[in-house]
Amino acid sequence: MAFGDTSARAKLRASVGGNDASTSVLAVDGAARVQQAAAQAQQAQRSWWESSTFAERLVVVRGFAARLESEEGAAVAQVLCSETGKPLRQARAEVRLAAARARQACGLLQQLPYALATAGGRDVTRPAAEADGGAVVSSSPGQSARRRTEFVEWEPVGVVASISAWNFPVVLACDVAVPALCLGNAVLAKPSEHAVLTGVALEGLWRRAGLPEVGTVLFTGSRVAGRAVAACAAGAPAATPAGGGEGGGSGEGGGREVPVPVHLELGGKDAVYVHSDAAAAAGAAEGAGAARVAPAARGADLRTVAHAVADAAFANSGQVCCAPKVVYVAGSQAAADDFARLAAARVARLRAGDPALPSTELGPLALGPAAAAGLRALVQEAVAGGAKDWVPEQVADPATAAAATWGAAAEESGGSFMPPAVLTHLRPGMRVLEEETFGPVLCVVAVSGPEEAAALMSRSRYGLTAACYSRDEGVARRLLRAADVGTVFWNGCGEMPLAMPWSGRRWSGLGFQLGGPEGYKAFLRPRSHVFNRLFS
Repeated sequence: MAFGDTSARAKLRASVGGNDASTSVLAVDGAARVQQAAAQAQQAQRSWWESSTFAERLVVVRGFAARLESEEGAAVAQVLCSETGKPLRQARAEVRLAAARARQACGLLQQLPYALATAGGRDVTRPAAEADGGAVVSSSPGQSARRRTEFVEWEPVGVVASISAWNFPVVLACDVAVPALCLGNAVLAKPSEHAVLTGVALEGLWRRAGLPEVGTVLFTGSRVAGRAVAACAAGAPAATPAGGGEGGGSGEGGGREVPVPVHLELGGKDAVYVHSDAAAAAGAAEGAGAARVAPAARGADLRTVAHAVADAAFANSGQVCCAPKVVYVAGSQAAADDFARLAAARVARLRAGDPALPSTELGPLALGPAAAAGLRALVQEAVAGGAKDWVPEQVADPATAAAATWGAAAEESGGSFMPPAVLTHLRPGMRVLEEETFGPVLCVVAVSGPEEAAALMSRSRYGLTAACYSRDEGVARRLLRAADVGTVFWNGCGEMPLAMPWSGRRWSGLGFQLGGPEGYKAFLRPRSHVFNRLFS
């Protein structure tokens, strides 16, 4: 992109001792170097787990969070802004969010309801529940409970390969590294090629926080890239244990291949349903689903919902996996148009410009002119097919400050800026409705009710999140239970809750990650114990 200065890059070059971050400092690692790094990580992981306690690892992570909250974190935000085009205020917010989520993860990890193994072992005469909160499995039939104990301990998987995306490179990298490290793993991190400098800056913070030089695969990215990761993980070469091991052959792994657990989050076509008790416009005729709500109140509800959805849909210029991309509005086409008008008015007031300026709210697309051109083509194709984009008339309003900034942003960004679009009058089969639009594009479709909305959500090739806005929790529960997605929201959307597992269906991914007792098991593997007291 053309606008923005390079001061952040210059500061980072100085911190790593290079002259040109694009050439002399950051060379591309080949296959041999990656294999070497993986072998080193395996050795370092054992040392990390054996030489540190769980409490000591929490201290390192909290020290890292403190650095994110300091001037060091502010420098990371500058790098993030310079490298990806994320507006500086949003980059600073992402760094603060990463620190808060790291602290929250530490608290969640301390509350895990299962037993964590320690490298030095434990007093095996005690049941796991007494030792550290694990659950004792019932005794086998015919065996005295006093003479037989069955329990499970959870150990680190070893080396976690983290391949993070460019849209939230700080938060996504930390969401993997924090629990993985706390639970005794080593992390082999691969930042996006569009956010390499941000990854280097984070590595420096970890080192200064006290992390020593130190196989599940966790991945966030596109469906195509995810399939490649899964294919590699399905036949990964097995590492040779220290001092050799069984299985003939020469070289690393002895020629054997083993499947590696893989967790993929691959984006989505996230949908929101707006029920009739919130969708009816002010002054509209009373419908059966909204008969008990005054017209003025319904109008206020619609405005509130439209603004909330627009805020989530256009955050980070729409480059968010769980951002709303389709809104199903209950009622007539007029209700959908009312919603679209209110959402367009909301986004039309966002100021575009140089991401380095604190006043900028809407930045360029991180993947540059090609990504912007592809999205513009989808919007133009839809409009040519009869769709209406509600944003241009809102931007043309003299009261809208954005009118003076969007044109300049498009020119100064070298084609990387994509004007937001809010589309209605869409027909089934249009590409803008079917494909993941990873940018500032929102589709609004009129539906007959929650049943049709749920069917359309489940018919999508993606299944990451779904949301319902309604006064009636029962309506939301029925709709969201029928939607085949990984995470659902009632009167909210566009979030990644840390205390629960994060998963997708169909093209949106495989497995799970993030938090809670279920999510953190991605970084652990069980060892089952059967202990019999045979000798008196």
